[in-house]
Amino acid sequence: MFNKRLKVALDLLNEKGVKKYISSPLLYRCLWKLGLKVIPPPFCTFGSNFLVNAIFMSVFWGIWMIFIVWDSGVSLIAKIISIIFVGIFIGYYKASLTRKIQRDHHLPRWEDLQVSSETSS
Repeated sequence: MFNKRLKVALDLLNEKGVKKYISSPLLYRCLWKLGLKVIPPPFCTFGSNFLVNAIFMSVFWGIWMIFIVWDSGVSLIAKIISIIFVGIFIGYYKASLTRKIQRDHHLPRWEDLQVSSETSS
């Protein structure tokens, strides 16, 4: 059932002109290939989009900054605060952007997508 609904959702987003990097970002495509049932960002709530983006960005930024950039004498506390700030900022920005896309394209809720029995998975 999830795969049918996912196909309907992605077809609807494509039909409405939503770019692929927004409708099915690389992270989500990888999770789908692993068999995880993750709802596409334009059909998620603001809170879940915020959390996914904040956590992903914090981990990515943290690894990048600690192992690549921050060899200077910056304290660990300053590094952690920076990582948290960047995660919250990017998470909020991406969730707000996705909410705007939801409203601009008049997207239904995930639960309200019409899935017919003849839709292939």
